Amino acid sequence: MPKEGKHWDEELGKWVDDDIWDPAIRIKTGVLRRKQIDEKIQSTGGFKIGKIKEAIKYGDASGASLKFNKGEKNEPSINEVFYKNYDSKRDRSKPYSSSSFEKNTEVIVRVTGNSSSSDGLKNHLHYISRNGEREMHSKDGEIFENYQQIKEAASSFGVNEAILSEAEMTALNKKPRREAIHIIMSMRGKEADLEKIRQAAHNTIEKNFPGQYFVSATHDDTNNNHVHICMRARDEILNKAINIDQEKLDNMRVDFAKNLNDLGIEATATIPERKKKVELDKERSDNLHFQVLSFGEANYNFDEKEQMSYYVTYKTRNGKEVTIWGEDLQRVVKENGIHVNDYCRFEIIGSEPTNNKVRIKDKKDPNIEYERTIFRKTWDVSIKGRAEKKIFAADRKEMKKRENELTVIYKNGSAEKYKKKKIQPEVQNTQEQAQRKSADKSNTKTTEKEKDQEVNRKE
Repeated sequence: MPKEGKHWDEELGKWVDDDIWDPAIRIKTGVLRRKQIDEKIQSTGGFKIGKIKEAIKYGDASGASLKFNKGEKNEPSINEVFYKNYDSKRDRSKPYSSSSFEKNTEVIVRVTGNSSSSDGLKNHLHYISRNGEREMHSKDGEIFENYQQIKEAASSFGVNEAILSEAEMTALNKKPRREAIHIIMSMRGKEADLEKIRQAAHNTIEKNFPGQYFVSATHDDTNNNHVHICMRARDEILNKAINIDQEKLDNMRVDFAKNLNDLGIEATATIPERKKKVELDKERSDNLHFQVLSFGEANYNFDEKEQMSYYVTYKTRNGKEVTIWGEDLQRVVKENGIHVNDYCRFEIIGSEPTNNKVRIKDKKDPNIEYERTIFRKTWDVSIKGRAEKKIFAADRKEMKKRENELTVIYKNGSAEKYKKKKIQPEVQNTQEQAQRKSADKSNTKTTEKEKDQEVNRKE
């Protein structure tokens, strides 16, 4: 998912801040990353290069079936050792498999993030231009070729007004909105010409988003040559936000590959077969309906000490048996003619008050009691294949809030809805009254004592 103020680093394989670019760090990181990739385990003919390299490193010839001793003069290279062992183990009646060395021509197109302020936009432009070291080309043919021109490039993204900074939005009490979309288009390997990749990317954006302003920058400091596109996120004419869904990304991939082919670069865009909404809805429905195993009246939780209730037991997809309880389940089962082995989905859709009430005494004040109404859960069911329907579960938080409402019952017979820190004046807490009387007596005694002291001083 794209993240504000961050971009996806192809080289590091993770999200990083837009403003942490450092050429020195990047160069060092690039070397380390290429080393990691070189040492990555690759399956070839049933042998693992990584295991051979590990064996060489630690001098364990047995671990990789090596035929040399570490430290010997004229020590063979890793590749020589690998292919030597491969030849000794492989079936010579079969040719070398070319699948492991087949060129990957698949292109990559994805949204890596977005900018919702001028600060984030400038940070991203600093990143893709390597702080001005890489040229940025705009849709209109402008070239931004140094650090000083990055600010100029950022100012071009405002449609009818300049993009606000975070401080300006805070001062004006405005909510942030997407102003620029970050897109990356990549070609496997380093053979493809950077300028051709840029041209193919420009043609792709112009076809899918006609008239939209954007800038691009190419990178060849990773294992895959690629181009970064920073595009205005609002429609030029309608001033509406542009959303790039999966279908749009698929179309962009196809167009990008075609544009590369037109420029003489072998590229493909294999689009996986995606399920239609109807099929996805059916799958979700199937996953929500469970096989009914049994139902009927029984003591709650099958405990003889508990009161009688009604239950339904069903089996989940992973084979777990689940039992639900509720008096209203009996009505639902009878009205819908549910049978054992039916696939059903049960949901609590609300609650209804009953005539039963509970009285709770106030621990501090004997003159006050609290009354709470008992509610009964209301259920509904969807039966797969014959009474299938959409049912929506009740808001449990709101339902619980409603069920826990209290009524204050006073000794004089009056009653009111319970509210915290609200008690009728005529029936104040007796303890508080006693405390006030005690305080008044104490103040009276203190006053009399002071008077006596004053009389004594005068005498």
